[in-house]
Amino acid sequence: MASQPHAQKLAKEGRLGLAIASFQSNPLLSVRKLAAAYNVPESTLRTRLRGIQPKHATRSPNQKLSPTEEQALVDWILELDRRGFPPQIIDVRRMGDNLLAARGQQPPPLPLGKLWASRFIQSQPEL
Repeated sequence: MASQPHAQKLAKEGRLGLAIASFQSNPLLSVRKLAAAYNVPESTLRTRLRGIQPKHATRSPNQKLSPTEEQALVDWILELDRRGFPPQIIDVRRMGDNLLAARGQQPPPLPLGKLWASRFIQSQPEL
């Protein structure tokens, strides 16, 4: 199944937010009617009303770098590219390892995997 375009996902999230706000302002409203009125799946609305966040808003416990560290790495890559020195995959991996080592954890974290840099670059829309 092909994924929905980004604009459609944003519109759905906006409608879900409006439906949740309507329910919170008047809890006597029927969830089924709200879902129909805002054109959102009833099951998704019920899940969100229970406080469960969407998958894209949660962070995997397997991610080694924090969002701040990831953004610093993206900025570093873009700055190198702007200067005319696009980094190699191994450079991205080494910088990620350096960011992990800079935390000063005891024991030190395991180094990043061979394919980590490639997956990181693919996951960043700015790159």
